Amino acid sequence: MAYHLLNIETSEYYYCDDREWIEAVRIAEENDWGPDGTFFDIIYETNDQCFDSDETGHWMFVFISLKNESEEWDGNYIEKRNQVVQYEDTIYLAMSLDGTGVSTELIEFIRKGSFRICSE
Repeated sequence: MAYHLLNIETSEYYYCDDREWIEAVRIAEENDWGPDGTFFDIIYETNDQCFDSDETGHWMFVFISLKNESEEWDGNYIEKRNQVVQYEDTIYLAMSLDGTGVSTELIEFIRKGSFRICSE
């Protein structure tokens, strides 16, 4: 399996395997990164789940289901739910990964700003 990370501003993608992303988050936390938590983007997630349906009723059903889920969102960085890592969080995440052996390509991607952890 893989992680698909999408920069919000530039639409640039970064692909990595599960191990690389999960390990990067773990290393950052060990290096005193205090994560702010991810933002559950309910509109984006609803549109993603309804991409093949034009029915308003179906869209509303999915939205309401996700609304309940978003209220319980724990802000995690591991699930693949189209959640967003906010800009300020990316600054400190990248800083905590510098010089740790984590892929420089991943660190440079993170340094570019807010990004989405795309669903599968």
